[in-house]
Amino acid sequence: MGATLPHGARIRVAEGGAFERGTIVAFVANGKTFVHRVSWRGRSWAARGWLLTQGDALRLPDPPVHRDAVLGQVVAVERGDVWQPADGAGRLPRRERALARLLWVLCVLLLEVRPSLARWLIDRLRVAELHKGWTQTLLYPGANKPRRQRTSLTLATAVLACRLGAGALRAIRAMSGAMVSLWDSSQRLLGAACNEALTLDEKSRLTVRIYDFFPGYHRTYDRLHPWEGPWFERRLPAAGARVLVGGAGVGREAAALIAQGLVVDAFDPAPELVAACRRAFDARSQVGVMSYETFSSLVLDGAVRDDRLPLLADRYDAILLGSGSLTHVLDPREHQRLLRACAAVCPMGPILMSFYCADDSSDRPPAGRATRCGAALGRATATLRGMPAAGSTRLSYRPHGGFAYTFTAAEIEGLAASIGRDLSWEPGTTGDFRCVTFLLTAATPAPAP
Repeated sequence: MGATLPHGARIRVAEGGAFERGTIVAFVANGKTFVHRVSWRGRSWAARGWLLTQGDALRLPDPPVHRDAVLGQVVAVERGDVWQPADGAGRLPRRERALARLLWVLCVLLLEVRPSLARWLIDRLRVAELHKGWTQTLLYPGANKPRRQRTSLTLATAVLACRLGAGALRAIRAMSGAMVSLWDSSQRLLGAACNEALTLDEKSRLTVRIYDFFPGYHRTYDRLHPWEGPWFERRLPAAGARVLVGGAGVGREAAALIAQGLVVDAFDPAPELVAACRRAFDARSQVGVMSYETFSSLVLDGAVRDDRLPLLADRYDAILLGSGSLTHVLDPREHQRLLRACAAVCPMGPILMSFYCADDSSDRPPAGRATRCGAALGRATATLRGMPAAGSTRLSYRPHGGFAYTFTAAEIEGLAASIGRDLSWEPGTTGDFRCVTFLLTAATPAPAP
């Protein structure tokens, strides 16, 4: 019965009975036992002794069943260790009820004329449904058409809350430290709630939205960080080479590389940042909206290219993943795919990247009250959404940068080994923010952290 009785449930059957409409019966058909509801009992001389049955969650009735094949009426079902009466009839959506009623009337008329005619019609309808799914196409004609990615209410609420937080920061930066502390607590609560209540895909989309509207990211920077200049000079090829910059943001690194005579193509998942980034590019370069996951799919899976995606070259002399952008790839399964995609389009050049990195054995500070409250709120939201709590100790939330994945040194070394590259830990960065280069040939790496 599916919608009324759980599959595999134990039932209690009473022999005999009038088998009126609505009665749940157990019967044998094609060597199997079925438990369905009687929808019609034959009235005419030809149909006497025949029943029409139908599952509560089905749109089509069963082929006619003779009373001799009926085991009896289902009077109770076991739930746990308790026997309870069978539940009432389920209820299909309105348009499905209308179609099921129309088909039922037609089958009843044929049954009263001759049961074999009803069986012939039902068998043909069921075969057509199996091979073509005609009821789904008839009821929901647009269901199989590609649809735009839907935004859940939870994600929309999270985006709105983050936008309000970004706007609030503009107003309170000039105010007292107490107000800033209150804002920090609210962001810890929000981050912990989102970490538990959102899926990985929704966390990634939220992070992109934050980069689009957070104060400060739309300023065009005209210089590199102190540690970036020596790193690029040491690892990137000479002028004239073609470099791919992923996670380009507003084009800070791209503008500096173009000024050094390199030809730069770039992409970023945030549309607003890409619009700002295009101002730093010349006519020889391509820049567009694209995520790392989409880039990996295009290179590794041969995914269909969308007209909105940038036209990338077949080969690059070097690849730079924009400052800290690797850490926003939240799904660990995508890390190796991204490195394989980079190695495929840059088989002979260096791959530069930076990320958050910490030792697994390092002690984490205990969660504060705001974090604990946010986590509890997020878990409750996840339960209401019918999804398991998605919290992860490897993910962290930053109001200015959304969700970030913290790597370990062993993970980065494993990524280098997976593409057959040598790993060089680059100097200059401090704290838990590190930068590395994946090199084709052996090099003398800096000491690992």
